[in-house]
Amino acid sequence: MSNQEPMNQDRGKDEHSDAKPYFEGRLTKAILMTLPEGVILQSNVALDPFTPVFEGVLGATAKREEVWAKMRNLKVTGRMFRAFSTKESYEYGLRQRRNAIEPPAAIG
Repeated sequence: MSNQEPMNQDRGKDEHSDAKPYFEGRLTKAILMTLPEGVILQSNVALDPFTPVFEGVLGATAKREEVWAKMRNLKVTGRMFRAFSTKESYEYGLRQRRNAIEPPAAIG
């Protein structure tokens, strides 16, 4: 599977299968236009480990040109992005990245 195609929604029954991003890869304008309304889009480019330069819920396809222009102004077009289909999968992804960066309290 190419990393630029939406991930298969039928992933099996493992405990966190819904936590995987709907899309993860280089975001092109063509891909942006095909993502479903309501996905949470997050750039891999960040101000710090927990503050993406671009993050938001995608609206209607008719508004995507405006979204692309904003991304172009932020210089994140063509960069790595993640799109999550649910708030729960987005929050799980945040926790996973936070745990990968910050040591557990017992270690620090």
